Amino acid sequence: MKTTNYIITLLLILFFSMNNVFAQHQLIQGKKLPRLTTVQRDQIDVINNNNAKGQLIFNMDNNCIEYWNGKKWISICADIGGCMEIKDMTILPNSTVTKAFDCNGDAKQGNDGTVGFKATAAEAEYYEWYVDGVKQNVTTDTFTYILPNIAGTHSIYAVAINPCDTVASASVTVNITRDTIPVVSITSSETIALFGSNLNMTGTPSGGLWTSSAESVATIDSSTGLLVTQSLGVTYITYSYTDSNGCTDYETRPIVVQPNVLEITDDGTPPTDVITYVGAFWRAGETGERIIRIKNMYGSNAANRGPWQASVAWYDSKWNTSDGDGIVLSSDMVDEISLAERGISYSTLIQDIMISDAENHQVTGGPYAVGIVDENHQDIIFRIGLKSPLMDYHEIDNPARYAVVLLSYGTPAKIQKIFIRQGEGADIIFGGITRWSPYNMNDNKNFVEYPTQAGHFYQYGYQQGTTTPRPYPPVGTTLYPSWLNDEQGSYSLANACKDGYRTPVHSEMNTILQANGNSFSGYYADGFFDRRQIVASQTGVANSAVSATGNNVAYIGRLFFNPTNNVTLFFPAAGYRTGSSGTLSTAGNDGCYVANSSSLSNRCDFLNFWGSGALISMWPRSNGYSLRPVR
Repeated sequence: MKTTNYIITLLLILFFSMNNVFAQHQLIQGKKLPRLTTVQRDQIDVINNNNAKGQLIFNMDNNCIEYWNGKKWISICADIGGCMEIKDMTILPNSTVTKAFDCNGDAKQGNDGTVGFKATAAEAEYYEWYVDGVKQNVTTDTFTYILPNIAGTHSIYAVAINPCDTVASASVTVNITRDTIPVVSITSSETIALFGSNLNMTGTPSGGLWTSSAESVATIDSSTGLLVTQSLGVTYITYSYTDSNGCTDYETRPIVVQPNVLEITDDGTPPTDVITYVGAFWRAGETGERIIRIKNMYGSNAANRGPWQASVAWYDSKWNTSDGDGIVLSSDMVDEISLAERGISYSTLIQDIMISDAENHQVTGGPYAVGIVDENHQDIIFRIGLKSPLMDYHEIDNPARYAVVLLSYGTPAKIQKIFIRQGEGADIIFGGITRWSPYNMNDNKNFVEYPTQAGHFYQYGYQQGTTTPRPYPPVGTTLYPSWLNDEQGSYSLANACKDGYRTPVHSEMNTILQANGNSFSGYYADGFFDRRQIVASQTGVANSAVSATGNNVAYIGRLFFNPTNNVTLFFPAAGYRTGSSGTLSTAGNDGCYVANSSSLSNRCDFLNFWGSGALISMWPRSNGYSLRPVR
């Protein structure tokens, strides 16, 4: 750099010497450089002109000769002998800077976390500043840096530059420390507390504080973590910890206080002042939403008002809950707008084709759902979903698995069971070897698609000489084939069933009536019935049917269960067709299921149930009955 300056200086000396000689011969005329102000100089397009390097001017503002070095204008009148070296480059503070922040990001020194730096270098014209290699928009000798409150090391780097592009540099290291937030967790795994029992909650680090969001549901000792249940419901337990630096963190977990299922005897019976859902059904491969909606809880009885809670109370051994398998409940996505997006309206009849498949709507939630019955929320409504299909499903060896959800509601709290079944295989209800299908027979030896659907009607007695079952549709007055009235007919109904199945006999039907109180009347959420408006049946029974005018009609019904293992079987109340004319009767009120047995020549055995009871009876062979096959 200095060599270049010396050459330019010599050229200038030579230039002026020649001018002096010329001046001695021509005193009137003189050789002059372009005389420009700084503004005029900067208007010369030297940047885009490759021949501009070496251009000389006389700057009238500073009375100096300047030349263009290809990058910028250089003044040479200040030091005709060449540019000086930049000396003594320093940055203050010139040692490592350490700043400390607390866990909230506030500077411990009580300031805003900024540090000022000053660079000094002899012969420097301007400075460039860099933070961690990134150039800052600062050219002065001072630089203020706002420190990030993230622990780590940062480099502050300054470069001094003079007119001849001579440079020098210096740097400072900045260390930033920050107090860490403690890692706090609730180490006990419980999310459910049985009413009347206590839980010992634990958390880390030790020495923290416990609180309960709803002490009317459960209290908790602030130091020991002993949780004591007070009533049914949900409370949020929080464990917080503050360390020696004053840093605090916490974890919160919901605790559901539910009835002790082992102590439930007569409890679990559905309410009698409203129609409720008594169960929910999924095929083995299904997991999608089932919608539980109990209408008019507010208006039916003042005792039904107040908070409600649904929670999972029991699983059989086929649920692998330790690996996250099980049931999820949620009270989300049940408002009118969310339901309408799925083609569901409980106040408007919608064509089945417009209603979305339940499998398209999975439930995300937990082991409980909560809500309140008041003027603004007059129904109880929530969703049930499953986390996984029934693995290793087999129609005989692994037909289904079962669980129980408890719904508590009202003031004082009342309890209702909702029985859960996943799997469509025929299963044993009470001992023995008879396995009951969950589906009614339709026509052409086919099952219906859903447990709530009625299917077709069958006569025990055929016209003399008839050997082929004659299924009749579940609704309507136009019958095909034409109705036959023959109370003396006798023919095995085995040929009416799907291959591998048959019609049950009296003794087998009697097995599902083994104990008093082992059946409930109500709705059944099977992914069909629960997604449609509930209307009156064709025989005028209010609030009993969906898709009431078509062959896929589904009904309210009766759920039979084994109180020991909670195995369940649902029968829709499809009514029957009268033997004299084939007229549909009592649909939505009675279930009439034919048995392949009879002790009288003009009668047959059948399972008969209605809203408040069930029994085995005998009616005319010419009636049309529902048919539930066994194997």
